[in-house]
Amino acid sequence: MATYLTQDAARADYLANADYADGAGDAAKAATFRSACRALIVLLPQSAGQGGATLTMSVAQLAAELKTAESFLAARATGSAPRVLHADVSEFRS
Repeated sequence: MATYLTQDAARADYLANADYADGAGDAAKAATFRSACRALIVLLPQSAGQGGATLTMSVAQLAAELKTAESFLAARATGSAPRVLHADVSEFRS
């Protein structure tokens, strides 16, 4: 598991690995994305303000993305990842 000391480092890995499920899927990217989500949940404030402006972050959204990445990794670990089955029906009712 990666260790993040700054929000910028966690955010960089979050953005770089957010496409872990594209194509055939990449378990290493998913694991890095999971670590980045965990770090951002801890490192990001729920809200911040300066002057008259405030910014609110959705920790729930990060938690949902973390859960999705964990489900992806669990499916890969058990071998139940989606597969394509090509059936040969060339001799069917011939």
